[in-house]
Amino acid sequence: FFDNKINKKANIIIIDDRSKTDIETLAIESGFSYLRIDNEKGFNFSMLNNIAAKISHSLGTKEIILWNSDLWCVKEEYFDILLKRHRDNKSKISGSKLVYPPKEMSLNEDVDTENIKKTFPNMVGKEWRNTVQFGGSYFYGTPNSPISNSPLHYKRFSDPQDPRVNCDRGISFVTGALQIWDVEYFIEIGGLNPSMSRNFQDVDICLRSCMLGHIPMYFGKDIYFYHDESANFYSNTEEKKFDGQMVNDHVLFGKLWNEKVPEIMS
Repeated sequence: FFDNKINKKANIIIIDDRSKTDIETLAIESGFSYLRIDNEKGFNFSMLNNIAAKISHSLGTKEIILWNSDLWCVKEEYFDILLKRHRDNKSKISGSKLVYPPKEMSLNEDVDTENIKKTFPNMVGKEWRNTVQFGGSYFYGTPNSPISNSPLHYKRFSDPQDPRVNCDRGISFVTGALQIWDVEYFIEIGGLNPSMSRNFQDVDICLRSCMLGHIPMYFGKDIYFYHDESANFYSNTEEKKFDGQMVNDHVLFGKLWNEKVPEIMS
């Protein structure tokens, strides 16, 4: 935030979900707003961001940006460019190209992070750093899953300069790691679904927007943001990826969108 002066361009609210370190002091010393949630049940990514959105809306904010704690701006001008494109296109929701940072800039200097080992074992020992983490939206058929068409990050592990990701275009969803929203519209369509506690909240709200005729915008032409993807539950050795909550999210997403995704994609 400081290196690229993001703190001078936006009012930052730190949502602290039961961290064990003293985040509050750091936030206050940095001039950020701070909100800590100590609730073991019912509060999740959706609820935490909905609270921040509601606060921002009540204060008259026009736009909100969902920004993961393990994501940062590569160059100051990239943030300005992304925000300008969002506004110039009168987009309701926008995102950008995300890239795995080089090892020397990563929060995790392991050759392969726990996230890579667990989620993408085929990439263990390969060159995945400095490749695309999110390059757009994609669905693929999964007939043996509760979800008939599963959402994926388009062109993950590809070259960030690949013209298929180094572009600006409308897509069906943008990842929750970085989303710019018209806050009035975010409130209007009901915010993130709190019943999806672990997964698919970002896809769900974007698909709802698609159904209403407002297509999410992906702005990745010659700009990108680093997403470490090492500070999430996938990387926590104490967490199981497919616990009860994850299964619930898969079943619920399937019930809501199995029949509608083909219509949206067409």
